[in-house]
Amino acid sequence: MSSAGDFRAPWSVWLKVSSLVVVTVLIWASVYVVLTLPSRWSWTIPVVAYIAGGPLLFVLFALFMIRGYSLTPRGLIVHRLTWETSLPMTGLKSIHADPHAMRGSIRLFGNGGALSITGFFINRRLGRYRAFATDPVRAVVLEFKSRKVVVTPDDPGRFISEAHKLFPALAEPEEPHNRRIQTTTR
Repeated sequence: MSSAGDFRAPWSVWLKVSSLVVVTVLIWASVYVVLTLPSRWSWTIPVVAYIAGGPLLFVLFALFMIRGYSLTPRGLIVHRLTWETSLPMTGLKSIHADPHAMRGSIRLFGNGGALSITGFFINRRLGRYRAFATDPVRAVVLEFKSRKVVVTPDDPGRFISEAHKLFPALAEPEEPHNRRIQTTTR
């Protein structure tokens, strides 16, 4: 990612710590299962338990982690570990930075902090939304006609600026004229 429309997805301290905890628990759980199985069982059971347990979950989390974002004339591309998710910008009404957008969210479906924050969430501020996040403080909210998406690029201001360049229909609404309020004295 090296062009003007490309953005990294830096991890927050919280995501780093939660990912480390999850990976550690997965490794220890797998080791515990292998070491505590009765010796009379076949050697295949510990191997299957180990492979199907923690390492498989870790691979699943890794496949869905967010590496970065690209804004193109066709839409937003979310870069994953080995693939990409494309989001067309059709129906995009507004885009704005909101460092508190994800605060108080409840996960409906997805991953809440093992290598990324991805999936479907709900909170009072946004209602239902889809997240492709790594650092909630850098949240940029894309509001479409029928959905909301949250991304967390390394430079939210530049991301919004690039979106306005690529999608001129997003032009900022004009500021209302300052009206003078006349007061009367008694």
